Amino acid sequence: MRKDIKRLIILLVSLVGIFALAHVLQSSSTKTRNNQNECKKINSIIAQEFNYAEKEIDNLAKQGEKEKLDSLVFYNYTQLFRKKQAGIFLYNESELIAWSTNRIPAPLQADSLQTNKNHIKLTDGYYMMHKINANKFSLVYLQNIYREYNYNNEYLNTGFNTLFNLNNNCEISLYETQNFVPITINGSKLFYVDSKSVETANYKLPAFAFLLALILFVILLIEASKFLIKNNVNQLLVLLALAIDMFILRLIMLKFSYPIAFYNLPIFSPEYYAESFWLPSPGDLGFNIILVFIWVLCFHRMFNTQTKQTSKLSNTLISVSAGIVVVVVQAFLSLRLSNIILNSSVELDPEKILSFSNYSLYLFAIILLFTLTSILLIDKLSKILHKHIKLIIFGFTLLATLTIWFFVANLEIRELIFPVIFLIIAFILFVIRQKQKSYNWYAYIVLIFFISLLLSDKLRYVISVKELSTRKVLASNLANERDAGAEFFLINTSNNIASDKHIENYIIKNDSKNLYNYLQKNYIKGYLSKYDLQISICKPIDSIFIHPDNELKHCYSFFSEMISKKGVPLIGSKFYFLEKHNGLISYFGYFKFLSDEQNETQLFIELNSKLFSEGLGYPELLLDKTYAPKKTMKNYSYAKYNNKKLIVKKGEYEYPYKYFFENNKSDFDIANLKDYSHLAYRPDSENIIIMSVEDKGIQRNLISLSYLFFICFALFGIYHISSNLLKKDYAYIRSLKNRIQFSILIIIIISILIIGAISINFIVKGYSDRHR
Repeated sequence: MRKDIKRLIILLVSLVGIFALAHVLQSSSTKTRNNQNECKKINSIIAQEFNYAEKEIDNLAKQGEKEKLDSLVFYNYTQLFRKKQAGIFLYNESELIAWSTNRIPAPLQADSLQTNKNHIKLTDGYYMMHKINANKFSLVYLQNIYREYNYNNEYLNTGFNTLFNLNNNCEISLYETQNFVPITINGSKLFYVDSKSVETANYKLPAFAFLLALILFVILLIEASKFLIKNNVNQLLVLLALAIDMFILRLIMLKFSYPIAFYNLPIFSPEYYAESFWLPSPGDLGFNIILVFIWVLCFHRMFNTQTKQTSKLSNTLISVSAGIVVVVVQAFLSLRLSNIILNSSVELDPEKILSFSNYSLYLFAIILLFTLTSILLIDKLSKILHKHIKLIIFGFTLLATLTIWFFVANLEIRELIFPVIFLIIAFILFVIRQKQKSYNWYAYIVLIFFISLLLSDKLRYVISVKELSTRKVLASNLANERDAGAEFFLINTSNNIASDKHIENYIIKNDSKNLYNYLQKNYIKGYLSKYDLQISICKPIDSIFIHPDNELKHCYSFFSEMISKKGVPLIGSKFYFLEKHNGLISYFGYFKFLSDEQNETQLFIELNSKLFSEGLGYPELLLDKTYAPKKTMKNYSYAKYNNKKLIVKKGEYEYPYKYFFENNKSDFDIANLKDYSHLAYRPDSENIIIMSVEDKGIQRNLISLSYLFFICFALFGIYHISSNLLKKDYAYIRSLKNRIQFSILIIIIISILIIGAISINFIVKGYSDRHR
């Protein structure tokens, strides 16, 4: 007993010490960074770069006395941008004639460069500039200091020259502002940099210390529980107290976001998983399930009771009760696994295990652990009740309870596979405990197979439900699809159209034919060429003939009514998105022009996406992140039908010209054709949208099952070998039968690992070769 008390005291002291250390580390992890030091660093770097620029330009000017400057600039400095993000530009008296790189948007006209300045603001950021005259030419050295774009996206990011290794938290300006300090060269002010102090924090070390403290706390609870049970305290009361302690621990952590070091880590962010107050992040999910697993493990090992002989009626009631409990555990496991998969935003399909992220692996491990926890609970139940269970009554209860649950919960036939497999596993556990008392090699293999089958079915089914829901959302969005690329270009061209004198002249002359050709050639080109252009020129008293209604309507009133009913303005332009609900993407714009006599004329422009348009794809490099398209459509094909005729299609699937689904009246229909799963969405009576995705059927299920069986088998093998080695149970290896099993296990694990490593290497190498 003294040893037990001594162990508890050591654990308690260690816990207090590490807990105090964690608090000290957490309080010291927040630091105030003074940007003035960063400003000095920037000043030093730019001074060095300016000295380098002076030397290069001077050397080039001297060489230019003997050789042609344009050849020297073009051939000798091609690597300058890669090394320094800089370039050299040669100007004659009026314009640019030679350059070392086209990655810098240098001015084309020489008079755009002020000779008394050592800096310049170009379209992509701030540049240091050094300019000298050489004979009749001007040599200009430009080096990027700070990238700043009108928009940011995946490819274009604001910040200092990456070669400088500077902090991008600093702001930069050409003009003097409060809290900004100047960056100077030879007394000349180049830029102004924000000198405000900012707080930074690194919580990794204190989080690790708190994790150690948490582990010690749980170990202390377990050791205290063992001590109490050893001293004849009621086992159920001890286990109940252990559960309450764990519950209070989690409640404090969640209620107060304590410790703050944990909740500042990315794993405690809801970005990848969030469900409720108790499960707000992947980290909290992991804590909860690990604590539940630890409690079930303690229950499995600590709770030992000798059951007394009971009557046949009691045994029957126990068998029925056990069957009901097993079905309830199955239902809870099914619900929890479904919620984990549905509320996560990471890939969890075992077929795509090679593309798993760290968070995918983490959540996958959580799913395995939670399944193991449920099976351990059932195993303990079978171990306690094995003398009282009547297998026939138990099996009948499982089937009867499952049948009742099927009708009450209004399940589909497909949803019965998971509970049936789980009940088979539970029945096997009860049979083994009643007949053999313990597990042998073959029992483990059978259980591993059924557990793999259980997880494979649940993952495949829930992922397919989630994918179908995603397709429904995407199909609904396509009903009112907007073209981010087109809107970007329309917003940028709107002012140009309004101020274009050629357009004004064509309108004054009422020359609609040449105006159409001019607009098509100069504005509705490139990305916008996938749209059909229609124009109308109207004066206040004009009318317009409307097709196909064959009606004559007042021009201004007709277009004004169309905008008010269907138009959604594109902010910053004269264009509108039209909600026509005809399967096409439409935009409308109007521009007012005045003649010399101040007579008003308006130009109306309508753009409709072309029939059978495959789309040019979004120019993502040119789009701001607010316009950037989502990547959720990349694995789908889709088509739009208007009056059962194909008008738009995109993707790999070849859609027929005429609508091919049965004429159902429901909003959503599903069909499987040509190895594809098709979802038909009817937003109205005239339009139908088809969303299609490749369906591998049973092949995909077999791939998932094989991956899961290998993972479960490998984990079991590692556990089985290590547990026997840790127990120093070498008698296990002395048996010829066990040695054969041990050898087969090692050979299988090593072989699969080698094959897996070679396969991954082959796939990665093939991918690299294709994209080289």
